[in-house]
Amino acid sequence: MAQRLYYSWQQLDKDIIDIIKLIKNYNIEVVFGFPRGGLIPAVMLSNYLNIPLVTKYSDFKYTASNKVLIVDDISDSGNTMLSIKDIGTYKTVSLYIKNGTKFIPNIYCHKCDDDIWVQFPWETKESLAKKDNTFENVKTGL
Repeated sequence: MAQRLYYSWQQLDKDIIDIIKLIKNYNIEVVFGFPRGGLIPAVMLSNYLNIPLVTKYSDFKYTASNKVLIVDDISDSGNTMLSIKDIGTYKTVSLYIKNGTKFIPNIYCHKCDDDIWVQFPWETKESLAKKDNTFENVKTGL
């Protein structure tokens, strides 16, 4: 089983502020978060930036210029971000990337080894247990 790295709400708050500082000149008009992991940071960025959040890939045409910020929690294999096609101008953000990812976002906050399992605070014991087939290894205050 992979080693776990626990990511806290406090770290998320800090990372969101850091991301905002880095994207201030991007002129983003809309934020999209990949379900499930990208939604929470995308909502936070949408709120801080006071710009719309879209929750469906098909809604990118919402903005005329398509200046979209695409958010995910982690670029693990990179396949999720690589699935982006034909949406105009966009920038990508991930909280984490893994060393072996095939996609490096425009902005990322942390990097980790491929054998690390990053546990985000919005993941439930049930979702983690489904991956592990056990509840024994979940030691958190969720």
